Amino acid sequence: MPDDTALGTAVEAINIATEIGTVGHADRAIRLANLAGLIAGAGQSLTEPSDLCPDVAARRCLEVLAIEGVRYELVVGHEQPLTVEEMRELRRVKNLLTPLTHLLPYLKEDRLADEVGKWLTVYPQLP
Repeated sequence: MPDDTALGTAVEAINIATEIGTVGHADRAIRLANLAGLIAGAGQSLTEPSDLCPDVAARRCLEVLAIEGVRYELVVGHEQPLTVEEMRELRRVKNLLTPLTHLLPYLKEDRLADEVGKWLTVYPQLP
């Protein structure tokens, strides 16, 4: 497992890439959530960098869904056949939810865990 300095450097690199536009906000959320899941899965608990705290990482993914205007009801209600644009949108949703499948067991805030759990109920149906 990387030490705190290496993890801090990784987070800083992701944040800089986002600031200069190389990485979008959704990709930033996904990358940080994946790192947080790896750390939590290895049995480590970090408070610094806070970006790698499971609750912070999960909340960020859900915030990106909200910013992009994705509502749970719309995802649940998608119909077949999908247009190319609908398929792309649902893939973006799935990409944001994928790291949450690993973070869910490590979430401390019950309300957040419930919301993540609700989103993950639609995960298997996403393209």
